[in-house]
Amino acid sequence: MSHADISEALDVLHGSHLIITDEVTGQQWSELFLPQYGRNGEETASDGRTYYREWFVTFHTLVNQAMLAADTRLVSWHTLMALTNNLAKYVYRRMSLVYSQASSIDPYTISLSEIMSGYGKPLVEGKPISNHMRDMKRALEVLGRDDVIDLERLEIRKKKEGNRDVDAIFTFFPGAKFIDQAITANQASKELELALERRAGQQKIKRIIKDIG
Repeated sequence: MSHADISEALDVLHGSHLIITDEVTGQQWSELFLPQYGRNGEETASDGRTYYREWFVTFHTLVNQAMLAADTRLVSWHTLMALTNNLAKYVYRRMSLVYSQASSIDPYTISLSEIMSGYGKPLVEGKPISNHMRDMKRALEVLGRDDVIDLERLEIRKKKEGNRDVDAIFTFFPGAKFIDQAITANQASKELELALERRAGQQKIKRIIKDIG
């Protein structure tokens, strides 16, 4: 990533919030991604844009724990921002997090109820799913145009109760762009794991030396 990419990402994170859910009570609240945020050394580049030489940020505790546990996945910032549909962005992020072994012969399968529940617009028992289906089809069209999925190989199987559609199963293959991104993300995850292992080993050595001394 370039300096401009990192600067833009930090600016966006600075204005973003985590939505945290208590799994016991179901209560939700929001907290800052970056509880502490500062920058210094303003400079103007030849293109007229403003840059900063120094940044100081601290991540939210939950984000920090996820990074230290290597429980994170690389998501293409440019692809995410290019998607013009919010549901498409959610599906793309979800695929990036869980579809780590993406390939042209191994499809991704998920239900409409799973997607809409995670997106915050769950299906309501007894009510038609037509609006949710329309929203999902639009999102998949956007993902297809940006080569995240292969739209021509999309399969939709509706689940029925009597004559009424109650859910749908979507099966689709990744596009070439997403496969390349998954490979890059796997490499980044492996590098992070190795870095954390080296760090743990160094800390262990320091403790041994301290105990000997």
